[in-house]
Amino acid sequence: LLDLGMSAAVFTHISYALGQNNKEEASRIYSTGLAVFGCTGIALAILTCILSAVMWNSHHAQAHLIAEVVLLVGLLTASSFPMRVPFGTLNAGSHFDVTSGLMMLVLCLRTVGFVIVLKLHHGVLALAVISVLASVPVNLLTLVAVKRKYPFLRVVRARFHRAIGKRLVH
Repeated sequence: LLDLGMSAAVFTHISYALGQNNKEEASRIYSTGLAVFGCTGIALAILTCILSAVMWNSHHAQAHLIAEVVLLVGLLTASSFPMRVPFGTLNAGSHFDVTSGLMMLVLCLRTVGFVIVLKLHHGVLALAVISVLASVPVNLLTLVAVKRKYPFLRVVRARFHRAIGKRLVH
């Protein structure tokens, strides 16, 4: 819901720039997308921390557990926002084999982790930790794949280009 179609916009504009072999424009779109999604992720992380703190201080019997799970899952979601840009860049370049493999890897890591956690009779907090841990190698591999496929993409200062930002939002 928080994406508001920006992933599709990044995908479309990067696809066009790559198709035109316009490496400078692709880098500007990539940098601007990272800035926009990074800011969205930071806002979501702040909101998550506030919500978790409110839950922590509630008088519910399981308040601390709920607050910890909300914090972990919320921060995972917040950190996934900037990762939409490199993932979308791979899709924009028709590297669906790479992105599908990455999605299958995170699914396998989570599934194996969940089975182990459930067999050891750990609770919901351990399941949330597994979700976070499973995403780390996949995010790193996504960044490596983008660097290998598109070595010309540079994020010197994660610059926000106003005109490109408007195109991504509209």
